[in-house]
Amino acid sequence: MIIHPENWQAIGQPVSMTELDNTLRTVLSEIDCDCLSYSGGLDSSLLLYYLLDMGRTVRTFTMTCDAKHPDMLYAKVAIRAFEEQFGVRIINRWSVVPDVYGDDLVRAFYAEIAQWTDSIITGDGVDEFMCGYYAHQADPREEVYYTNLRLLQERHLAPLDENSGSTRVYLPYMDKRFIHLMAQIPLEAKVDLYSRKKVLVELARNKLSQEIIEKKKYGFGTQYVKAVGGAA
Repeated sequence: MIIHPENWQAIGQPVSMTELDNTLRTVLSEIDCDCLSYSGGLDSSLLLYYLLDMGRTVRTFTMTCDAKHPDMLYAKVAIRAFEEQFGVRIINRWSVVPDVYGDDLVRAFYAEIAQWTDSIITGDGVDEFMCGYYAHQADPREEVYYTNLRLLQERHLAPLDENSGSTRVYLPYMDKRFIHLMAQIPLEAKVDLYSRKKVLVELARNKLSQEIIEKKKYGFGTQYVKAVGGAA
């Protein structure tokens, strides 16, 4: 009989939503931090849902380059919805640094939160593994998938490590147990010409509102196109 590994019967088998759900819960339960970088989008909202569902008292931090940036507007609406859904008070801090973008805004964000906490949870990295970029949807081939995956360190993780200073940053989606599951999911199950990160969307069903699930992705520190009349 097979003694090791104990989970040998799951090897090579399709990954279920239950496995993803249980693994993410386990990862978050082991992280001794209740502060969350929050944009109001799918990735961070799913983490917020799990933390609240586990009975954690969460503090959220949102920073944008404009008070009317969609991330700020969505985050405020979503926070109120979560408070109503779970019957809790979510402590949040909203910050605006006008006309600052990219790495400069990331550094400003971590300088700001350092006044309130020495650690934070973020949703970085999941877009590469779950096909969250519009480039994935426009060209859902393995070449595009692996190109973005190979750039994860250079474009996101290494700059985050540097720009976050002494703040301890937790990346639950990048835990090896969750990565192991994501890596086993076929590309066509993650993205097609009509939808991005389909697996994460499925995981979020019955947890998040459709408005949050369908929120347009901007990326932290990026500019956005304002509608006619100047409204975001």
